[in-house]
Amino acid sequence: LGFYLKVEHKSVSVKISAGENVLSSIKNEMTSLENLLQNIGYELKKVELSGDEDTAKISFVEETARQLPSGLDLKV
Repeated sequence: LGFYLKVEHKSVSVKISAGENVLSSIKNEMTSLENLLQNIGYELKKVELSGDEDTAKISFVEETARQLPSGLDLKV
């Protein structure tokens, strides 16, 4: 099971790599997640789901690593 979560201002993007049974459960709860985020002022902007084949996992990690900025952006 792999997660990549990106939050920019109040927009949330999520990538999830998992087995098909887990993905099915996650899909069923997506509306609940979206509602919970809206209740606290966030928007679920993008959701990407990948199956559990090894090539999908490797691709998921490589794509996610390319999207990471090369600097540190931290606000406390």
